[in-house]
Amino acid sequence: MAPRASWKGYLKLSLVSCPVRLYPATSASERITFNQLHKKTHNRINMKPVDPELGLVERSDLVKGYEYEDKQYIIIDDADLDAVRIESNHTMNIEAFVDEGEVDVIYQDSPYYLAPDGAMAEETFAVLREAMRKSGKLAIARL
Repeated sequence: MAPRASWKGYLKLSLVSCPVRLYPATSASERITFNQLHKKTHNRINMKPVDPELGLVERSDLVKGYEYEDKQYIIIDDADLDAVRIESNHTMNIEAFVDEGEVDVIYQDSPYYLAPDGAMAEETFAVLREAMRKSGKLAIARL
């Protein structure tokens, strides 16, 4: 199965831009995950939502909350999340070029592949990629 882009938009350097797609370098299918089983029966354990006062509750009755003090929560709903969501113009702006060794590993948490989106973008993308490779530079970009 072909990889699915997690983002698509434009890569922009000054007045030059080209359409690109961003692909995760790893996928969930490559990760090893474990299920919780009962040690004697080896039956998979179901995690059911239980309120300490009410007992078993419906998932539809659950809300999101942020704990700001011990056992003190602020309820966050979808409208709150929408209100703080940053609008994107779907453009990845290259802000600087740095030497490969200048980027601390702390910023290398989730690897991605950036690829041209379509035949028209391939030449522009290839020129930029080769210039970076030959000069040993990395691009610092912001969405």
